[in-house]
Amino acid sequence: MSKKFYILTISIFILFNSLTLNNSYSKNLMTHGLTGGYCSEMNQMYKDYPDATGMLLEEGIRAFLTGANTSLIVMGKEKEVRKINVHDSIYIIEYIKKECAKDALKGEDAQLWSILGIYFRELPIGGFY
Repeated sequence: MSKKFYILTISIFILFNSLTLNNSYSKNLMTHGLTGGYCSEMNQMYKDYPDATGMLLEEGIRAFLTGANTSLIVMGKEKEVRKINVHDSIYIIEYIKKECAKDALKGEDAQLWSILGIYFRELPIGGFY
């Protein structure tokens, strides 16, 4: 099938996932999703809604990593597509928490997307595109 079909399918999937978050507890983050928020916001959500936050973060991580690969494809950089299924979501969430803790020790409050960007660049090249 053509690249345009895959890009359209992925875009629809990401849009559908973002629409399902309307019932989430992160209504103040709806303009950019949980991965657009700060470490302090994620930590507060874990305190307020421990059962739901992990699930919401997992969906945000999937969307972010898929979107990062999609952007490489759209830019004609297919050979730079990453293998995004190397680690499970528990590993990635722990990675984010560790990076947030490091930043907190330095008095910083990083946005999750910047931490995920670093994680994404560390993934091996060779996605299935």
